[in-house]
Parts: sequence; C-alpha cells; structure tokens
Amino acid sequence: MITMVNLLLIIGLVVTFSLIFILMLAVSLKTVTEYRRLVVFRFGNIIELLDRELCF
Repeated sequence: MITMVNLLLIIGLVVTFSLIFILMLAVSLKTVTEYRRLVVFRFGNIIELLDRELCF
C-alpha cells in the first residue's frame, strides 16, 4: 500500500523535476534565439560587405 507520505514525496519530486525541465527549456530557447539573432546580424554584416565590394 502506498502511504500518504510516499504519495506526497512522489508528487513533490515530479513537480520539482518538471519545474527544472521547464526552466532548462526556457533557458535553452532564450540562448537559441540570442544565437540566431547574432548569426543573422553577422550574416547581414557579411552580405553588406559583399554588396559594397561588388559595387566598387
């Protein structure tokens, strides 16, 4: 028989793990968006430089 204490412990563990997972997911998504923005910015600079080189 599962006692009330065991049930509470299991629920607590599940909640904490899901919270940690959500936090990690949010952080990884944030870093991905930052990285993508940086990459787009870099590529924009490279394309701008190439346009200048081709114009001259």
